[in-house]
Amino acid sequence: MRRMKFLVLFLLFFCHLDLSQSLDLSGL
Repeated sequence: MRRMKFLVLFLLFFCHLDLSQSLDLSGL
């Protein structure tokens, strides 16, 4: 269970980084 929660947090963090990069590109 703990491992699953860690994977979910990692995926959320990765998606957040991807969204941040997309916003930066659109900002330019």
